[in-house]
Amino acid sequence: MNRKELYTNILSTILSEHPDLVINNDDVQNELDVNGLEDALILLKKNLQEENFKVIVESMIANCNEDELNNYEKYLVTRETFQLIFQKRNFIWNSLELIVLNCDNFLRGEEYKDSIMLAFEKICFDENCRKDFLNYIINHDGKNAYYIISDRNTLNGVDSWKLYMYGLYMCVNCGGHIDVNPALNYSPLQFNTTISFNSTAKYEQYIDIYDVISEWNNCKDVLTAFLKMYQILEYMVYRKEFVSIVTGANVKQSFVRQIIGLDKKFSNAERDTFVKGLPEVLSSFDGEVPDTLVTPDVVTFCTKYYQKNSNGNTYMKPESIRDSAQINSCISKFIYDVRCSLVHNKESEFHITTINYDEYASIVPLMRKIMEVVGKKIMETINDTGNRICFPNRDLRLY
Repeated sequence: MNRKELYTNILSTILSEHPDLVINNDDVQNELDVNGLEDALILLKKNLQEENFKVIVESMIANCNEDELNNYEKYLVTRETFQLIFQKRNFIWNSLELIVLNCDNFLRGEEYKDSIMLAFEKICFDENCRKDFLNYIINHDGKNAYYIISDRNTLNGVDSWKLYMYGLYMCVNCGGHIDVNPALNYSPLQFNTTISFNSTAKYEQYIDIYDVISEWNNCKDVLTAFLKMYQILEYMVYRKEFVSIVTGANVKQSFVRQIIGLDKKFSNAERDTFVKGLPEVLSSFDGEVPDTLVTPDVVTFCTKYYQKNSNGNTYMKPESIRDSAQINSCISKFIYDVRCSLVHNKESEFHITTINYDEYASIVPLMRKIMEVVGKKIMETINDTGNRICFPNRDLRLY
């Protein structure tokens, strides 16, 4: 069978199985008989009342040729439902022996890409699978199911879920990736539009910060961007402590001891050190973060997953954001705790990834706002002659 023959069969199945979705059904059939497949597909597209079918027909028009479809009969087509929806991954694997893809790939309102078109053709090669597929896409959203198209000769009898995970394994092995939820897309910000040259500022001291800001600006998703922001803040908090050591009167006599003590301080009480130190290097968050971003869902999330105050309640509440005495500690704790959710992957902790977006979606708007505000404050700090991260001298005399 060649591609034109397959597409003719698909068109005929649409006309016979779903005549109620085609205006002037007979005209399309006549067009096929008189002028051929391509003209019939163009007319069918104009007469369809089903959007998912229109995508199929558009894709068929773009690929309508007489290439031979060799060995398509060797493939076994199965559609399965996810037993646990959180195990779903947004990827496509396509090889000679196996195709794996989620059903919603057929329902995104755009012309099929090559990998999806190949899966579509193999599904529709068999008449029963074709009828089932066309019926499925007009009655379901595709979010809870996936297709496995496997070579009967090499993968016969293998469990579908095992093949789904084998497809994911091969996808990442070959340089592929799981698509990020569009809600996490991130574009670089212009942090501060009011900055101007300060002749007394020490711009030449902060190349390390510039390097990481550059990496931050290159991030494509919110999670990676937030980590880069934290990396800068942690460096600034540590540097503030280091500046206080090297400007001390007894630095020559106790430098090594003080540095060891500083490292222990960060190792043994990292959260407390960061929460206390951040407001000392950045200006206050008071009035910068709207309390409306602390929704009931945000409060619930922080109560469930993040460290509570001594009274047993969450630190993240709208009233804390409105209180000038609490907001700096509140935002600092949130930044630190989100960072831990991003980098700690212990089974007993909540781990934020691009995959489980629905579980932490409530805090993403707050994360975005904090990055916007923090970026502005970092630029202000660098431009401030009196900041607490500026070394007074280029050299450190230790003897």
